[in-house]
Amino acid sequence: MSKKPFSFLASSKSTESLSSPWRADFRDVSRLPDLKVVRTDFLINYGLLALAVLLASYAGFVEYGNWSLNKEIEACESEMNSRRVQDSKCLRDSGQFSANMSVVDAFVKFKTRSVGCAEILAELGKFRPEGLRVSGVLVDSAHVDLKTKKERVRVMLSGSKSGVTPANIYEVDAAYKRFIGLPLWRRDKALVMTPAPLGIQTNDKTIDFTFELFLDK
Repeated sequence: MSKKPFSFLASSKSTESLSSPWRADFRDVSRLPDLKVVRTDFLINYGLLALAVLLASYAGFVEYGNWSLNKEIEACESEMNSRRVQDSKCLRDSGQFSANMSVVDAFVKFKTRSVGCAEILAELGKFRPEGLRVSGVLVDSAHVDLKTKKERVRVMLSGSKSGVTPANIYEVDAAYKRFIGLPLWRRDKALVMTPAPLGIQTNDKTIDFTFELFLDK
């Protein structure tokens, strides 16, 4: 049996499928409406909008954090300033208290010495050398001997005499001898008095003198 009729049909179908459309396509595809269920432009617009909202939210969060941090810094600085003022006042009060305590300690030592420092000071107030001007009286109850490193009482009387003459110098020397010979130094038999040399300095008009002695017990 001949197979030619069937081959003829197959060739006619292939030739028909490869032939061009029966009419020309004049459509402008770029201008036709988008027939998709979800349009691409819609997704892009909403995506950009969501991104803008996220960026704005992040910027607002950062700005709020900076504002809160600045408020905390201002509060800390205000507290530091107030505490600085309080610390300055406390330091000033502490310095004043230390100064007052040093005076109190000196007074307590002065009163509790075995040597009667208050009595010495009272007796020296009565010692008025005639013709001499007494300008200062010192009773140092915490004087330290440089040789023995022990505390001892130092008594010093200073003043001046007008007129630089031999007679006035002799008068100052006589007053010094009366000073170291006061009965006050011999009342306590356990008291040892060591006089220092007479100190004299002269200028054009006056003789400056210093009477000094040390008491040990």
